[in-house]
Amino acid sequence: VPDELRGTVAALAHPAIIDHLRKLHVSAVELMPVTAWMDERHLPPLGLSNAWGYNPVSFMALDPRLCPGGVAELRDTVAALHEAGIGVILDLVFNHTAESDIHGPTLSLRGLDAKAYYRHHGGHLV
Repeated sequence: VPDELRGTVAALAHPAIIDHLRKLHVSAVELMPVTAWMDERHLPPLGLSNAWGYNPVSFMALDPRLCPGGVAELRDTVAALHEAGIGVILDLVFNHTAESDIHGPTLSLRGLDAKAYYRHHGGHLV
């Protein structure tokens, strides 16, 4: 797989990867969250990162690190996998965001309407 594709969704569509998946009799691949995300605030100072993607910044924007080619890259990859008889499962995260807890940044939903998007108790975010 060419270096420029490694670590991207497009790498899954490379013939060498598809051939390898077929030889393993893989019937489906799961893409962990591919939407734009960021690390929890406490990780970078520790020299750590969260590679899972479960801190979405936007539910509808692809992460440019994983899909630098945008929606077309994701669409083409899914099409190539389907053509090879391999299903694709997209793991989407709608139950939490990169805004995290009361100390997290205000990025989107909190700024729009925190009371509508987040659970509160006694007037405080929980």
